[in-house]
Amino acid sequence: MSIMYTYVESEAHRLWTVGFHKPDGSWEPASDHSQRASAAQRVNELNGTEFRFVYQRTEPGLWTVGEYGGAIFYPESDHESETEAAARVVELNA
Repeated sequence: MSIMYTYVESEAHRLWTVGFHKPDGSWEPASDHSQRASAAQRVNELNGTEFRFVYQRTEPGLWTVGEYGGAIFYPESDHESETEAAARVVELNA
């Protein structure tokens, strides 16, 4: 099984963390970035692909999967658990 890196917004508009989910579903952080664009670039480098979809916590108990077009976030789906959102991101970015 190969690792699929992604990034999450770990502090609202202040910090983006690059990492991956282990087979048991736990999050393994790899690096932090002050700009979303640099996090996306690092994910591209680590995955060797063009990364499109991410997830972010949009309110307590809700994670939204979507993609950015410039500074605009386009939602694709909502999930009640971070694990479900992460699985959807991996599926969409495969």
